[in-house]
Amino acid sequence: MKKTMVLKQMLTVFLLGTWFASFAQTANVQIIHNCAAPAADTVDIYVNGTLALPSVAFRTATGFINLPSGVALSVVVATKHSTGLADSIKSFTVGPLASDSNYVVIASGIAGAGFAANPNSLSTAFTLNVIANAKTSAPAGNVNLAIFHGVTDAPGVDVKITGGATLATNLEYGSYAGYLTVPATWYPISIYPTGTNTAVANYLADLSSLGGGAAVVLASGFLTPSMNNNGPAFALIAVLANGTVITLPTQTFANIQVIHNSAAPAADSVDVYIDGAKALNSFKFRSATPFINLLASVKHTITVAAPNSASIADSIKSFTAGPLAADSNYVVIASGIVGSGFAANPNSLSTAFTLNVIANAKISAPSGNVNLAIFHGATDAPGVDIKITGGSALATNLQYGSHAGYLTVPATWYPISIYPTGTNTAVANYLADISSLDGGAAVVLASGFLTPSMNNNGPAFALIAVLTNGTVITLPAQTFANVQIAHNCAAPGADSVDVYLDGSKAISNFKFRTATPFIKVLSGVNHTVAVAPPNSTSVTQAIATFDSINLAANANYVVVASGVVGNGFASNPSGISTAFKLDVIPNAQTVSTNSSNVDLAIFHGATDAPAVSVVVQGGATLVQGLQYAHSTPYVSVPAGNYVIEIKDSSESSVIASYSANVTGLADSAGVVYASGFLTPANNNNGPAFGLYLSLPSGGPFIPLSVYTGIERLSNNVMLQLFPNPASNQITAKFSLAEVGSVTIDITDLNGQVVEKVANGNLSGSQELEINTNQLSNGMYFLRINNGGNLSVNKFLVVR
Repeated sequence: MKKTMVLKQMLTVFLLGTWFASFAQTANVQIIHNCAAPAADTVDIYVNGTLALPSVAFRTATGFINLPSGVALSVVVATKHSTGLADSIKSFTVGPLASDSNYVVIASGIAGAGFAANPNSLSTAFTLNVIANAKTSAPAGNVNLAIFHGVTDAPGVDVKITGGATLATNLEYGSYAGYLTVPATWYPISIYPTGTNTAVANYLADLSSLGGGAAVVLASGFLTPSMNNNGPAFALIAVLANGTVITLPTQTFANIQVIHNSAAPAADSVDVYIDGAKALNSFKFRSATPFINLLASVKHTITVAAPNSASIADSIKSFTAGPLAADSNYVVIASGIVGSGFAANPNSLSTAFTLNVIANAKISAPSGNVNLAIFHGATDAPGVDIKITGGSALATNLQYGSHAGYLTVPATWYPISIYPTGTNTAVANYLADISSLDGGAAVVLASGFLTPSMNNNGPAFALIAVLTNGTVITLPAQTFANVQIAHNCAAPGADSVDVYLDGSKAISNFKFRTATPFIKVLSGVNHTVAVAPPNSTSVTQAIATFDSINLAANANYVVVASGVVGNGFASNPSGISTAFKLDVIPNAQTVSTNSSNVDLAIFHGATDAPAVSVVVQGGATLVQGLQYAHSTPYVSVPAGNYVIEIKDSSESSVIASYSANVTGLADSAGVVYASGFLTPANNNNGPAFGLYLSLPSGGPFIPLSVYTGIERLSNNVMLQLFPNPASNQITAKFSLAEVGSVTIDITDLNGQVVEKVANGNLSGSQELEINTNQLSNGMYFLRINNGGNLSVNKFLVVR
């Protein structure tokens, strides 16, 4: 039906134009239907009593047609499907028209009742507005443009290029701005109530295809249809000289991020112009904008110029981009080189300065994840495979100038390795910590030159990450800490465990009093360590999880599993929590500071033991008042045979003595652990207290033997105890080389005397039967003091 009406209208115009052309003098007239009243939605137009234009629809127009000049014309607008002039809506006298002149006649106003008044109190009666001296053409490359205000319920307005020049000032209903000659391009147009600074509507007028032509832009329809018989809503339309009517779209935008990744020294800093206006001043290499709005649906000209440029005349290169899709996201990457003296691409790809575009760019991700794209921007680098170190591929055969589609990955950190395509040897290893980008997105770019010396000494290769807010992060190379893990949790329920590092099983069936060798662990990121029962199948079976373990690069650590798991354990005498945990010994040593010495740290790992002092018999105090879960700094001692005394914190009483023979450990280091329970009976009969040495090579702890009479503390007293453990009685067998005063007593683990056994003069070999019925289950020490010569041996009472 519509096509038939259009053909009919064209035929009528042709016949009418032919008839009027028979007059000697004519004018060129374009008729535009811009009356928004629903009753005049479609009209018939009579000229001098003849039906000239049947069924003319609202927002349609004729081309320029010939009408008689020099005479007045009777124009009647009638209802659609009219049978004659009797169906007239309104009659007008037009002219006389000047010969060979151009006119645009616009049907405006309202017909009928129920319409809002004009805010400027102007008449809104149905009328014909005439633009005399209308333009039908323009100089090459330009467009002649007139703007007409045809909205009855709208106030006077200022019409401007968005953010720029004014096209019309205080344009009121029924009036028009004289023709402007403007370049044939697109224009963002904003409409402001007269004298205000806040636009009420924004449109896009794309005149780029109208070079040499002309158009009339009309404000059309109603601002408030509900107050105007629900007539058509406000719009901006453009009427071309040939009668084509275009409804101008409202401004829509794409989101664009610009990244400077051209490593050429000559482009280290650039100015960026968008559509002739400077958008970025002194834009540095490896910098980026956040996502910014750029008009969609039109082609943009992006010009890159030298820094501190005065205009686009200083251009290095210009590009035409777009049209961009509305509400879409783009990342635009300046890549390639400017000038000469650069290495060719190994894959023979062009390295000319260009703009690479990632369409459908991501600016967010599902919660807990990050959307990640990888772009190859190193001109002298071959195609590469990019993988999670030791794991899955992120990109395969990625060549210069191309990007891998977005990957949605959990928001954590990733060790990334780069391999020449198809090879198994990584040429670079980086760390991408995106744990803070939960719900966000980033582009990772290979940047710079593999061989700066062959590329004008430009910047060296790096991997950078660009966030959506424009932040640029240079990804660090992978660095490592050296870590030894020691199992010193004496709880029977944790006698053997599995250890998970960042969700992957690192150690299976890890035994109590065992240590790993020093192993490399990525530094600079937060690790998660989980401890699970032996033979576990998943980290979800963990009995304890420890987060945010962050290690410094090239540092050494000993991580000690301490505390207890479960119930039924004695409290720590100093009130320190005995919950299962990981204790860290920082600045751990793998060798001694002096090649003739042994460097030792001491770790107090006995949950039910008080603070103690550790003394080398006959020598220095290694530590005073060492509490549970604390360690000492390393102490360097000559490689030899030592007796280590565990004393109460005041150093007034010896609790236990141990033999530490480190003669063969010169130029080494280790940790001595106080391990196990002082009173196993009060701790689920867990392993008894002892001192143990762990070396950097790992493996089972080395027990330090209790110093007994078999080993001389002096040249005078030797001591043996049996049976050990004892029940109701224990036999002490000792030998005294000299006659002297002897005291024999039993102390508990706190160094308190719980029983005096003997006091007198003795000599030679002795054997004493000691009743232990009065002692509760636990660990005790038998001390023999012979004139200052002290011999101590440990025994257990178990019933």
